[in-house]
Amino acid sequence: MSEAAAATARINLRDGTFEFHGPTDFVAQQLERYHDLIEMVLTKKGTFDRFNEVPAAEESTVAPTAATPAKTETEEALERHFGVSREQLERVVHFDSDGAIKILAGVKGSKAEQQRKLCLLYLLTKDFLTSDQPASAEELRELCKEHACYDQNNFASNLKGTKFFVVTGKGASASYRLTAPGREEARRVLAALVGVPS
Repeated sequence: MSEAAAATARINLRDGTFEFHGPTDFVAQQLERYHDLIEMVLTKKGTFDRFNEVPAAEESTVAPTAATPAKTETEEALERHFGVSREQLERVVHFDSDGAIKILAGVKGSKAEQQRKLCLLYLLTKDFLTSDQPASAEELRELCKEHACYDQNNFASNLKGTKFFVVTGKGASASYRLTAPGREEARRVLAALVGVPS
């Protein structure tokens, strides 16, 4: 029995690259899965255009046309999903190719309000990265602990008591998704954090 052929794709974020290693099919799937994110990161770093043989000097002097759009498809997808520009989003949320999400901005309000706002932002970002895969209760608890607003006695009820979340399961095995009103509320929270009227 022969082993599957191994492949490696390396792309380092600092240099504008990521790395995937494993069977050829796995590497191909990962490259396809993270294509938009890779393109966004590489475009931001200015390396994607080099891969497409567009010199950086030309890039800054060429006016946008149908052949050279002002925004990439990924930037447009980000703006449609989040309701703010990529630059505005990056002031509030950071996410990596491995799916790690970090909320950079602090939110105001009572502990319950802070928990809801942070979870809204986190789930909106997770929805973009994973196409509506739920977040575990543990992910959201850790997020609230990082922001010093975790209320152990009321955490679940603070989220369940709104129309913004779909909760599946109970206790530690619970998972959370945004409802349609939850997505809209998350966009309002994000817009308020970056100073955009909603």
